Amino acid sequence: MSALRFRPLGRAPLGALVLLSLVGCSPLIDERRCIELLDHYTDRLIDQARPGASNGERAKLKSLAREKARLDPEFRACPQRVTEAAFECASRAATSDEIERCLL
Repeated sequence: MSALRFRPLGRAPLGALVLLSLVGCSPLIDERRCIELLDHYTDRLIDQARPGASNGERAKLKSLAREKARLDPEFRACPQRVTEAAFECASRAATSDEIERCLL
């Protein structure tokens, strides 16, 4: 009967495991931060679609976006899905596409 031999995993698999565990442990954001994220995303969309929009137009578009988001089940799930790390990434994003990549 042959004895089972213990083989160490090595650094690469162990590093991947540590990284995955850190990502999974990132705290979730609250509803207030979800609204901040929505406002930032709306601002970036306005920058791209209507670069000359006035402050009044921006405020109106943000208000409309908040109203639609309030009725959207996906947005209501934001506090259960978006991590602090994803929020920080999205907050630094310069475009709506970058924000979306942070939230994947």
